Amino acid sequence: MSIFNKMIKAIDDCNLDDYLDLLHDDYVFVRHQSNQEVTKSE
Repeated sequence: MSIFNKMIKAIDDCNLDDYLDLLHDDYVFVRHQSNQEVTKSE
């Protein structure tokens, strides 16, 4: 199964742990309105 399909399945199943397992350890989400950064562990 491709990474994309695994991500879609995790979203459809509302499985946060499976979704987070697909993200790189250095992943950072940036909120563009406030420029706030949220790391994978947060």
